[in-house]
Amino acid sequence: MLLSGLTNTVYRILIIDDDIQNIFVLEDILSPLGNIYFSESGSNAFALIDKIKPDVILLDIEMPDMDGWQVCRALKADPRYSDIPIIFITGHTEPEFERLALESGGVDFITKPFNASICCLRVHTQLQFRQQNHLIVKAKEELQQLVNQVPMLITYWDSSGNNLFSNDYSGAWFETLVGHIDGQHISAIFPAELSAAVLRHQKQTTSEPLKYIVTVKNQLGMSFYEVFQSKMKSSAGVDGYLVTVVDVSEVKHAKQALYSEKERLRVTLNSIGDAVIATDTRGLITFMNPIAERMTGWRIKDALHQKIESVMQLRDSNTRHTLLNPLYIALREQRIVAMALNSQLTARGGQVFAVEDSAAPIRNENGEVIGAIMVFHDVSEAMAMAMKMSHLANHDQLTDLPNRILLQDRLSVACSAAESFGNKAAALLVDIDHFKYLNDSLGHQLGDEMICLMTQRLRSLIPPSYTLARLGGDEFVILMSDAHSVEASSVLAAKLVEAMHEPFILAAKNLVYRSVSGLVFFLTMLKMLKN
Repeated sequence: MLLSGLTNTVYRILIIDDDIQNIFVLEDILSPLGNIYFSESGSNAFALIDKIKPDVILLDIEMPDMDGWQVCRALKADPRYSDIPIIFITGHTEPEFERLALESGGVDFITKPFNASICCLRVHTQLQFRQQNHLIVKAKEELQQLVNQVPMLITYWDSSGNNLFSNDYSGAWFETLVGHIDGQHISAIFPAELSAAVLRHQKQTTSEPLKYIVTVKNQLGMSFYEVFQSKMKSSAGVDGYLVTVVDVSEVKHAKQALYSEKERLRVTLNSIGDAVIATDTRGLITFMNPIAERMTGWRIKDALHQKIESVMQLRDSNTRHTLLNPLYIALREQRIVAMALNSQLTARGGQVFAVEDSAAPIRNENGEVIGAIMVFHDVSEAMAMAMKMSHLANHDQLTDLPNRILLQDRLSVACSAAESFGNKAAALLVDIDHFKYLNDSLGHQLGDEMICLMTQRLRSLIPPSYTLARLGGDEFVILMSDAHSVEASSVLAAKLVEAMHEPFILAAKNLVYRSVSGLVFFLTMLKMLKN
């Protein structure tokens, strides 16, 4: 029953007594509690104590060479042995002896003759205390080790702001923490901004932790500390408050940098002339810039988490067939994909844009695809301008007829087709007789009007399949790409000559231009391919 409160630890019990008979009696009584060691001399006991490091010492008071008082005082003065409990054993029953025993550092007093039960209980009690003290010391050491290793500054202050504890012994947090700081005021230890904040929040402090952020200026710029402050009563019963400090500067700076980067990206995306749409790996929209909103007709709040093909409807401009959005190809093949040619975007309101550009996958820091981005722009005006420039390059500005460049191209095509299919092709060269005289005498404005009237009449006399071109000045060419015979060309030429006998009325001068011979035409066969 006595051993029920003890662990499996084997305790070492040292008996110091010059009477060997007492030693034998005590050994018989205490052997169930642990291993028994003994010394018959106080002076010789020190070597044995150093060797076995006993858990409890039973010390006789009256011994010849060195009495129990002297042995006890020597042990308590040595830091190595001062925590070993000492129980005095003596035949004296006077209260004075018990007082001296306790004053010398003893923890208990056993009188002779020994009562086995009481003696065993007293030693057992001290062993229990010893065991609990060991557990407490070990727990404190582990707690201290844990406190020393946690990435935060832990401090304890009394109600006046004087330091009672700090887990920083090397000045890793603040240089003022180096050395002995117990009793120093918080304003002499913490940076001014931090100490002022702690003192300011002292009245608000309760047992529940109060949390706030303090910004401290230093040589490197700004440091940010997260403070947890709460009331606490120490083991000695001193009222105070616990202050733990966590350096969140790295996180704060990272958040600020991330916010700045996101803000720059947002401003950039909102300022560029291209439309931008971002999606996740499933093609669900996560971002749209204002240009994309305008071109698709969707607001970002409505388009979020919508499939991109629902918002960005792409069709082939020629066939009007629905096109696969290149963003899906970029996600599937994990590469940059250009948009198909002749793509057009139909906005939510029905407006149609000719668009072009590309899609690319978005990767995280590990290179994993986490989404895709679509960048496109309106090329409707560019395509219209390109068509206009192409038209201007191939057509006469005055009459809008094909010019020499386009005529040359159509002549080549007509000759190649006639040769390939066994057809015939012919070309008639037409100019206006005395046009230079008309132009010089009446002015270039009437000359240009004459050219336009000539164009209108020639167009009305030839089939739509024929090409009417102006070479320059008063020269025109009629290309018959599918002439059945030479006679057909002659018939058309005669028809043109007959029609030209009709006068041309120049409205600007109210003049009628007529010639006895009419307008003289030079009909020249440029090319005739026979079967």
